[in-house]
Amino acid sequence: MTHRTRSILVLLALAAILAACSTTIGAPASPDAPPSQPATPSVQPSAEPTVEPTVEPTVEPSVDPSAPVQEERVVDGWITVYPGAFSGPGGTIAEAIAAGPSGEWPTLVNGVLFRDTDGRIYLASALSDETVPTFEGPMLEVLEMANDDDTWNMEYAELTNLEEVNGIRFFREAQVLGMLELP
Repeated sequence: MTHRTRSILVLLALAAILAACSTTIGAPASPDAPPSQPATPSVQPSAEPTVEPTVEPTVEPSVDPSAPVQEERVVDGWITVYPGAFSGPGGTIAEAIAAGPSGEWPTLVNGVLFRDTDGRIYLASALSDETVPTFEGPMLEVLEMANDDDTWNMEYAELTNLEEVNGIRFFREAQVLGMLELP
C-alpha cells in the first residue's frame, strides 16, 4: 500500500469518527422537556428500624456440589528442582525426610507428581483415590518447576502417562531431583 493511499484511509477514518462525535456533542436539548421534580415519598421513614440488625446472612450462599473442593495441602517439606539430568532408583518421601535436608548434594525422590487446580505442584507418597483424586502423605511442595509447559499438556498425555481428574493433573510414577528443605 502506498503512502498516499494510507494517508487517504487515515483521513477517511478520522472524518468518520469526528462525524459520529459531532452528532451528540452539538445537539441542542429538547425544548419541550419539563424540569425534573424530586419524587415525594409516599410513606415517611420511621426513626427506629423495625428489625434488629444481625451479622448472620439472610440468604445462604449457593455452593455447587459438583465443583471440586480446594483442600489445603499439608506439606512435610519443600523440594526445589535441581537443574540437570539424573538417573537412579531414588527413595521414598519418607526416606528423604528421615535423611534430613539435602545439604550440599540434591536428593532424588520418588512419588506421585501432581499439579493442583491452583497451579501449585506437589510430590505425594501415593494416590489413594483416583476418582477425586486424593493423595497420601507425606507430601512435598515442588518449587521452581514450570506448571504451564508441555509437561502438563494433555495433548501429550498418552505419551507421558499424564492423567487428569477434576482439573488436577498427575503422574502416578515420577522422580524429582532437588534440594530438600524441611520445616
